[in-house]
Amino acid sequence: AGFVVDDIPSSIGATNRVVRDQFHVVVIDVMMPAIRGDKLATLLRKNPQLRSLGVVMVSGAPREELEEIGAEIDPDQVVNKADARTKLVDAVLRAYQERLVPK
Repeated sequence: AGFVVDDIPSSIGATNRVVRDQFHVVVIDVMMPAIRGDKLATLLRKNPQLRSLGVVMVSGAPREELEEIGAEIDPDQVVNKADARTKLVDAVLRAYQERLVPK
């Protein structure tokens, strides 16, 4: 889709990496080792240096659980893993575009 994609192999130190490399959008799986993705997203959201960061949460959890997680952390987009092949690219684009225009 033309994105430059980088992989952060661990949630440990992810906030520093996102700040340092000036990411525009992060795609975070809810179920990660060391720290759950929703907790990482909360940390990213609280960092004043990352106000314009787009956050897309991805999970294989049931849609109702994803909606609850979304209500807690306010991601820009939420995508179920079953739909990721067809919806992830659009979700990343929307997250990026939403962050270009302040809320």
